[in-house]
Amino acid sequence: MHPSLRALATVPGISATLLSCLLAAACGGGGGGGTADVTIVSLSTASVPAGVTGQLYSTRLAAVFPHAPGNFVVSAGRLAPGLTLDSLSGAITGFPRQTGRFQFDVSARDGTDLALPPGRDMTYSEAVRSYTLEVTRGAPNILPQEVRAAQYRRSYGFQVDVAGGTPPYTFRLVGGTLPQGIALTQDGRLGVFPTQADVEQGVPFHFDVQVTDAAGLSDTERFALPVVVLPLVILTSSLNAAAQEFPYDVRLELASIGGGHPLTWTQLAPTGTEVLLSDIGMGLSSDGRLCNLPSVPGPSAAGTHRFSVQVTDEAGQATSRAYELVVNPGPVLVDIVPSRAAQAGPYVVKGSDFQPGAVLVFKPGPSAVTITPTFVSPTELRFDTAPGTPGAAGGSTSVCVLNPDNGAYTKPSAFIFPATAISFGAKGFVSSDLSSTGLDCKDVDGDGFADVVHAGAAGIGSYPGSEVSSAAGLVYHHNLGTVPPTFDAQILDSGNYYDCVFADVNTDGRLDVVGLGQREIHVFLNGVSGDPLGTFRAGPISTHATGFAYPSAMTMGRFNGDALPDLAFGVGYYPDGGASGRVHTMTGDGTGAFTLTDSATNTIPDSYGVVTLVAADSDGDGRDEICAGVGMGYAYQGPLFHYNAMNSDGTFSTWVPRGTVTNPSHYGTTTGLVAGDFEGSGTPTVLGIMSGAPNYSGGITLGMATSYGFAAFATPSAPMAIGKSMGAIDADFDTKLDWAVSTSPDTVEVYSGASRSSMTTLTVSEGMPSVSTPNTGRIASGDLDNDGRRDLLVTTSSWICEGMAAWQSYDYYELGIVGDGGSKGFVWYLNTSN
Repeated sequence: MHPSLRALATVPGISATLLSCLLAAACGGGGGGGTADVTIVSLSTASVPAGVTGQLYSTRLAAVFPHAPGNFVVSAGRLAPGLTLDSLSGAITGFPRQTGRFQFDVSARDGTDLALPPGRDMTYSEAVRSYTLEVTRGAPNILPQEVRAAQYRRSYGFQVDVAGGTPPYTFRLVGGTLPQGIALTQDGRLGVFPTQADVEQGVPFHFDVQVTDAAGLSDTERFALPVVVLPLVILTSSLNAAAQEFPYDVRLELASIGGGHPLTWTQLAPTGTEVLLSDIGMGLSSDGRLCNLPSVPGPSAAGTHRFSVQVTDEAGQATSRAYELVVNPGPVLVDIVPSRAAQAGPYVVKGSDFQPGAVLVFKPGPSAVTITPTFVSPTELRFDTAPGTPGAAGGSTSVCVLNPDNGAYTKPSAFIFPATAISFGAKGFVSSDLSSTGLDCKDVDGDGFADVVHAGAAGIGSYPGSEVSSAAGLVYHHNLGTVPPTFDAQILDSGNYYDCVFADVNTDGRLDVVGLGQREIHVFLNGVSGDPLGTFRAGPISTHATGFAYPSAMTMGRFNGDALPDLAFGVGYYPDGGASGRVHTMTGDGTGAFTLTDSATNTIPDSYGVVTLVAADSDGDGRDEICAGVGMGYAYQGPLFHYNAMNSDGTFSTWVPRGTVTNPSHYGTTTGLVAGDFEGSGTPTVLGIMSGAPNYSGGITLGMATSYGFAAFATPSAPMAIGKSMGAIDADFDTKLDWAVSTSPDTVEVYSGASRSSMTTLTVSEGMPSVSTPNTGRIASGDLDNDGRRDLLVTTSSWICEGMAAWQSYDYYELGIVGDGGSKGFVWYLNTSN
């Protein structure tokens, strides 16, 4: 529908007959097609009931939509503070917080006529009514709320929420028990530092809080406060080899100290093939150091020795881990720093039992390169210049240290040479019946083979009448460690998920799964309750913001400076013009739970939905900033993304445009953003891809924002096809990250960070195995075959909100980048760069 007729449909009192005539005139009678029937939305609720502060308010607006489901929006005025309007059901609910007369308009807007061909939505209409809501003062009421969990021996704060009554309020504890170290202040704040965990595991502390207002009226509510102790987790998964009769001293590291110090380390009684450490001249100190006994020069027996250790924390938790210690009769190479030939020397070789005249052999075999480093000490060798690439083949290579007495030791993947060209070889396809919205790839079980998590959602459309996504779910694909890679799929959930990441949300050193749901954040914890790593169980579920159809994308970061992981997500389609929010932040508490912190509802200038976003720290203050890519309302120019430095408490500060994109990206949408060290400077750079609406001359811009606050801007050469998602990949092993862009309809462009230009194009529909009419989407990278090279993954269906098209509700601005294609799942390519 033409925008002017859309606006006319909103005029109260206009008749369906008149509007039908206007539509018929606008659409013309030629071309062999008639005019579709037009029906006006009916909003039948004439008034809303009065409310009382502090008391539950609930009413529902009734409307008839010719093409359900429609949606409800507040189009003028405002609701009473504390109330929200559900855009799908028309329910107005909440607890009013302020007295007065509140006037507002509600627009009931029709849905999509699926009988019409895509792009021909002629039934859009809306009905508008004005309402007045009277709110009078009620007694104070402690609102329904869940007290977030406290962490043992960590700072804690929670404000009890009250509405109604007459401020100021006074709070006091009138029953139950608070954990030691936590108190309730007169102004209703719980804090500060719990020194007592749950009396029984999983049983929280229960207590009663009474609030009294200035008029002497009061209310009492019972609360439950869990005090959790983080799991005690040993991080060190394997031990460096030891040299026989040479000093050895390695500290076992913890991923989480659980209940805290004092920590006590002991060796468990040997079982099976295990040995007593003292029998091979070794011991375990009380502070977790594995070292030779004072009376011996080092481990006394060559071979592979097995043993198990246990650590106990202050709270009484205990955990154990089994180890193997290889004792070599000759030297041992532990590490080379730096380990990349692309980095400047000098290069320090660390190990033990080195002899003067020892040599280093890079990639032992017919194409080996041998150098004689400078002998510094029995534990250190040095060389100033990187050797030539062995056999002219880059990548991760083994290095052997060879002593003059012929004692030798080879360390796999000890040094990495830059590739002379970026290339990808073997291709594979993993079928996964999801309309793809998220993809991530990391090694979650410590076996060196990267695993995959894949998300999908139903009901996503670019505009009314467009194709709609169909299949939802969240699936973990466990890499079975074969070459070529094969996977075992575990369905974590079958609901709608709009993005997914691997992240350590409970700070136990294990990567968990975080899923962005339609109304909640779902966390699936890795390796808890004695499960092996790579086994996921449902963890905390955290409610996020409401009032929109669905979110768009998620990023993890640290926004409030407490070193615990937080998250932010965008809203790509919002039915009410912005009042429902565009970017929301949530603060993590270190257990996997998140609390809504702030919402940018009307502060991002001229942004038609936030389609993608990333978090990165450009100013070095230890807190991440947010970069939000939007669907633009500018016809000819606009920013690549909007930047927010965040306040110290994790709330938003001012949004600033970054990267002025000019002609020809008409009505562009930034569909992909990625952050990483693409310049090799040690500081993050943000890359983004913006594509213009093809009906308005199109145009594609690849932008690079660098420096403090991402204020410097450059435009490397852009792909020829419309861009979609972006991902970082270290494809050629140099000092600059590379990147990949999925492009329309079925390709992936891989760019070199060194040259800032496209190095190879992968067409997913080509090659074996065959993939039917793919629609490339989300991108990830990880080492799938444990060869030291990061491989590339891309989904074969794509569901990304299209900004202007979604907001304007017709196809003039569509990019045409969404769809399931013929085969759903993801494709992987093994990195063969050399």
